[in-house]
Amino acid sequence: MQTKPTILLVDDSDFVREAAATSLSLVGYRVYLAQCGAEAISLFNRVQPDITLLDIHLPDLGGFSVLKALRHIRPDAEIIFITGEGDMALVIEALRSGISDFVPKPLSLETLLPVLENAERRLEQKKAAQATSVRISEPAEPAANRIKIKVQAFGSLVVTVGQSIVTENDWHNFKTAAVFKLLLIHHKRIVSLDNLIEQVCEGISTRSAEVMIFTAVSAIRRMLEPNLKNGRDSRYVLTHKSGYELNLGELNVDYYYDVEAFEALIREAQRTRSAQKYLAATELYHDEFLKNDIAHNWSSYKRQMLKDFYLSALQFLVDQAQAEARLHDVIELAQKMLQADELYEPAYTILIKTYLDLRRPAAAKKIIELCEHNFRRHLNAPVPAYIAELMI
Repeated sequence: MQTKPTILLVDDSDFVREAAATSLSLVGYRVYLAQCGAEAISLFNRVQPDITLLDIHLPDLGGFSVLKALRHIRPDAEIIFITGEGDMALVIEALRSGISDFVPKPLSLETLLPVLENAERRLEQKKAAQATSVRISEPAEPAANRIKIKVQAFGSLVVTVGQSIVTENDWHNFKTAAVFKLLLIHHKRIVSLDNLIEQVCEGISTRSAEVMIFTAVSAIRRMLEPNLKNGRDSRYVLTHKSGYELNLGELNVDYYYDVEAFEALIREAQRTRSAQKYLAATELYHDEFLKNDIAHNWSSYKRQMLKDFYLSALQFLVDQAQAEARLHDVIELAQKMLQADELYEPAYTILIKTYLDLRRPAAAKKIIELCEHNFRRHLNAPVPAYIAELMI
């Protein structure tokens, strides 16, 4: 007989802890109990439970601080938030934080068992993947000594040149970083001087702006080629009559750029209809493109285009999971959609229908409430009627 997973239950209510632990023990689970965040972290580190049921509201550290600490100890841990009435804003933050699932109060076997069964399936998938050493990921990068430059633009910009790592905080000034990002967005294409001035040097005289752009380009060249001698042509930042071009060479040979790797996987997936390629692409998209530059118009088009590709890839994977009745996978994929776009209506529809198929009406109701919260906050609009009608 297969041994049931161990559970860590974290809640500051003695009644909730004891009642839930008794119920879960009767159906074969071994349950450890903690009444605060500090105790939970200590116990988690000691017993390494398979599944953690974690109350959002704790008296000391708070649910999100505990979540961060547990993820640090075990990044692939199954952590499920226990939520109550009025927790919609926290549910949103939980989804963004990559929580495994959530279960509403009051806790009962009727609400807990479907959530725990989904968590067990995910655990089995992880064990199977580890046993066979199979993991769909980004294309293997060539040997480190062949890759001279690595660029990460999903999330915060990080540029690695040899052993030197340049983060958002390491640039000489904002304008130099902005010039590099503009050249990166148009990688291997010429960006006119006029365009650079318009995007980066608004309100500055033309002469001063030209000097500022020249200074920024010089700083970028020194960053990419620390040994470049004065008067020598740059290998990576090329000067043209009309402007400048960033050209890092051949992808996966001279450089690695996560956005271009993502786009290549998307193109191949669209051509072959390969779920593996789509999955690999979604794993590269771990955050929004240049997320610290959302306020700047020059990055918005590229950011939206990449997000659309990501959402389309997730939709393909959802369709496949639905066809194979892998409903727990459907939920995970739809949650990723909402992490990327809180107003993405198809994700709400998918989650509500799936929770109803799993006979979890309370969870489906939570998704309706989440939808209402987001549409009121961002659009000052009600839930779209066709979504609200799904609960009728």
